[in-house]
Amino acid sequence: CKTNLEQEDIDKMIKDFNFPLSSETLIEKAKQFNVNAIELENLDGSMLAEDFQFIAPVVGPLGKDELLTAFTSFKAFEFVDGRANMFSYIIDPFQPNRVFMLGTPRGRFIGPLPGTNIAPKNDLYLGAPAASSLTFNEQGLITKYTIGYVLDRTVGNAGGLGGFYGLLYAFGAPLPFPEAQPYKPSWQYRVFSFLQGLSQKISKEELTTKQELWWHVIEIKFTFKVHNLMDFFISG
Repeated sequence: CKTNLEQEDIDKMIKDFNFPLSSETLIEKAKQFNVNAIELENLDGSMLAEDFQFIAPVVGPLGKDELLTAFTSFKAFEFVDGRANMFSYIIDPFQPNRVFMLGTPRGRFIGPLPGTNIAPKNDLYLGAPAASSLTFNEQGLITKYTIGYVLDRTVGNAGGLGGFYGLLYAFGAPLPFPEAQPYKPSWQYRVFSFLQGLSQKISKEELTTKQELWWHVIEIKFTFKVHNLMDFFISG
């Protein structure tokens, strides 16, 4: 099994895609778009296609009109002086009309939340490194904008969250729903992890193949029974 794509493989994949715009042109367009994209109220709508979609880990898909309506009048970033620090613009060899980008946002909080008297609990905004992407059509317009996909949730003070949710968490005023909070394992995963740990404590040398098979069957059945029981109580 081959692990890495060689540069000649990448070049061939991009060439075979036969897209009318060069990789260099797409990367330059992505950089141009990102000049204002960090401040969503300044988004350049002229660069968005009519079938445009905005997709973040939680938010979206939003269409062009939805995005522009939601953000052009929303002064979301007035309380922070920051930079997206975008870098590593690369072409996706599997979809060569798409540009992937990395960014590690940094900033300083300079005021209360817009429309409130809530002051920041931290001076600095230290975002986690995250990936974004822009997909272009043959006319050079953006058809898809993905943003805020965190690569390492242990970095910074944004609770491992990307985008605006991470910004609010670092500020000290996270939104009150699970998607805007730092990751916590579900009860199903905790049960599964417990059973996995328990199975590892049992010496495989002391089990016959048949006994080991039955242990895994019991482990799986127990996990699903607990899951079904919890679903019963939750659904009422």
